[in-house]
Amino acid sequence: MNPYLMGQHFKLYRFIRRFSSLPSNEYSASPKYPTILDLSPKETRKRERNEKYEKYNNLHTVEEKLFALNLDRYYGWNSLILREHAYPYQFLPFVKFITRTYSVEVNQDLFHKILNVDIDQCKLEAVQLRKHLQDAIIFELKGKRNTPKSESKDDVSKRVLETVNSEILSCLSNKYPHLLHTMVDYEPRLEAFWMVGSFEPSEDVYQERKNKKVDDEELNSTVDHWIQYFGAPVIQLRHQLPLPSLETQLITEYNDSTNIPPIPIENSDPSLNYGIECNRRHGTSIPGYWPGDEYEFGLLSYHTQGYLLDRPPHFGQKEHDDTIAAQSILASYGWLHGQASYQGFSTFTDMTYPLITQNIISDGRQFNFSSFQLNTTVLHSENSINNPRVNIHIRMPSSLLYKEINGNEFIGWNDDVVSTLLLFYLNEPKKRDGLEMKPYLHKEEKYLSNIADEARRVWLHNQFRHMYSNRPRHKLPYEIYDWERIYKIKFASRYFDARFRPFELDSNPLEDRKYKDHMPPYVPRQFRPKKKHWTGWRSRFAKTYYPDV
Repeated sequence: MNPYLMGQHFKLYRFIRRFSSLPSNEYSASPKYPTILDLSPKETRKRERNEKYEKYNNLHTVEEKLFALNLDRYYGWNSLILREHAYPYQFLPFVKFITRTYSVEVNQDLFHKILNVDIDQCKLEAVQLRKHLQDAIIFELKGKRNTPKSESKDDVSKRVLETVNSEILSCLSNKYPHLLHTMVDYEPRLEAFWMVGSFEPSEDVYQERKNKKVDDEELNSTVDHWIQYFGAPVIQLRHQLPLPSLETQLITEYNDSTNIPPIPIENSDPSLNYGIECNRRHGTSIPGYWPGDEYEFGLLSYHTQGYLLDRPPHFGQKEHDDTIAAQSILASYGWLHGQASYQGFSTFTDMTYPLITQNIISDGRQFNFSSFQLNTTVLHSENSINNPRVNIHIRMPSSLLYKEINGNEFIGWNDDVVSTLLLFYLNEPKKRDGLEMKPYLHKEEKYLSNIADEARRVWLHNQFRHMYSNRPRHKLPYEIYDWERIYKIKFASRYFDARFRPFELDSNPLEDRKYKDHMPPYVPRQFRPKKKHWTGWRSRFAKTYYPDV
């Protein structure tokens, strides 16, 4: 070797050694050993999930958190689709399980005490509003001449409920200032997306595990299901401040239950037991408005119950009441889950304070009142069963506002129903002092509109809105054709065919392909950013800003 080169290497070596140093805290008084990790497949997957959830919690903005939920699937998650007004027989236990809700029915006096609203004031206002509400209902039912004959029961109910809400707000807003600062939404977009664990594996999942020859523990291990809920509220009232918490200790004294109320465990295959639709889509959580709206807390929501007319009468009155309760729980949980998502919480990040909403299900004559307190949103894996928190749902028995209308006179008008209705309006939202409302959001970048980098802000805004539109992907999803399922999978009779299909190569593009596995948009040369000095070839493709999860 050339001696000159040897000298250069020697000088470099001495140069490096000259600047090397030993750490000052090399020795400690007590020995420190690395953490001993459980390397079993189950614990390894659990650590990987927790690391992923931690990355998810560290994202800055609300939109990035919602956007990151779908980055693991290019074609979306295979979700259980729940829609308002579509409830199978005996659906209430399943609804309680997937929302971890304790539901109790109480009388009117206790209902007022739990909400901590003056019942005498409500009764006084109900007497003064009697004439206004009766005139408004009479006008909607009998005063209009151009109503279509094919109008459904729900359409009539919507008109009556909208008029009732308008009359109450116009009469009470001058007395109660918080009603002046209330935002009213008509038929808003209500969607919620969350994960529920501890479900028994379906027959297909069990057979797939059996073909892989896994051990007995993994063979019978439970699975998680994504739930996508679509609500159909008639009216939603929102406020800048949240409602005060419920007096839950009164519920415990009334029902004589333990500190952790019992939750039914309905963890069998929901597609088999209830025939719930399964569909692959991107999960969306929208409480009726976009992130960044100042009126971000729910006050009251109205819903219709016209679907009860199509249910078989032999189901019985108790099953009808349970279905109303299931509708109320899903509608309230779905709305509050979206509100919690806008505060930085999620199905992986639990609540640090409760959120409360009020719910009315009515056809304009029969009213069902309920209130819901959201205490937890973490229901994945073992949290669906081993969770010290439960959500609280209180409801009143169904009651009639009036028995019938004879001409322009109401027979059997019930002022108690009006007083309970006004209870929801007089329940004043209050500021929660000394409480951080958005603990998991960045202090300066809570929403995309707060991002200073214009390119990143515009890119995330467009991608987020495109994802939440749930338009089909430009490339059709992968599917196994019927002839392949018969001749290649079930009977395996085509031995000499080339194996190039994904199911023949033990891969599944629907599950393996990520959302960002695509070619970025091409940027023509004249639109590429110019550089003063050469620092490498300019990129031919536009820059992407996917969250790091």
